[in-house]
Amino acid sequence: MDDAEKTIVMPVAEPPAQGAAAPPPTRKSRVDPWMWVAIALLVLLVGVGAAFALGAFSPSSLPQVPDVTGSTVVAGAQTLLTAGYSLGSQLATASDTIAKGLVVSTVPTAGTQLAKGQAVALVVSTGTATSAVPTVSPGTQPGGTGGTGGTGTRMVTVPDVRGKTRNDAVGVLKALGFGVNSVSQSSSTVASGTVISQDPLAGSSKPKGSSVTITVSSGQGKRAAVPGLLSVPQVTVPDLSDQPKEAVAAELTALGLTPHGYGGVSKLPSSQLVGIVYHQVPAPGTKVPLGYAVQFTYYQ
Repeated sequence: MDDAEKTIVMPVAEPPAQGAAAPPPTRKSRVDPWMWVAIALLVLLVGVGAAFALGAFSPSSLPQVPDVTGSTVVAGAQTLLTAGYSLGSQLATASDTIAKGLVVSTVPTAGTQLAKGQAVALVVSTGTATSAVPTVSPGTQPGGTGGTGGTGTRMVTVPDVRGKTRNDAVGVLKALGFGVNSVSQSSSTVASGTVISQDPLAGSSKPKGSSVTITVSSGQGKRAAVPGLLSVPQVTVPDLSDQPKEAVAAELTALGLTPHGYGGVSKLPSSQLVGIVYHQVPAPGTKVPLGYAVQFTYYQ
């Protein structure tokens, strides 16, 4: 036979041996996406727990008001400013343990957690409170209230009676339990019979029964005005703080106001602060009549 007629015999594939398993189909492994979510949540929870443990979300992370008890006003104020706080209005209170002019406490109290920038007020000692001997009526026993056996004297805030008539001022002060001393002073700007100034300052805390001295205008001869009919220009009270008392007195006088200065602190860490004004009544920006008595307190 020629080559074209040759038969091509194909090899027959042998069947798989008995008992041999067919190889499994190829399959790509796949991770469940929810597993990644669970892992991320676990990491987050661990991080938050660590933050709580370190106090990152705790109120204790806020700074605390420092304790300035027993320090001078200047030193206490400097401590508060250094701690990042602003200064609130200075307050006064009687104390049997803290010397006059030294800090008794703060508002808020020392140790209070308070964000920086908030105002903290100094409470300054006015000295030992005056104790009064109680009046005991027949048949009553000590330990009662008011004038029938109470112990000690209640502290009362002195009101501002400047600009009132003498009779009105006396009535207000006596209603609060104060005694009243009245002195006269001639004035060409304040109506006759009107209170020019007072001692102690308005806002001071004094024992009930203590005396308040008021200075009353006697006018200026026959030209004195009738109370309530005097019309005078209004003057804006300037800011007197941090200035020498002499400069303050000159400034008030130049504005047509009456200066009344008082020494308020006896001990200072630096003699350079002696005579510097740190408080005034009325507040800066207040409109008052020409000739009005502006009271200020300075370090001494």
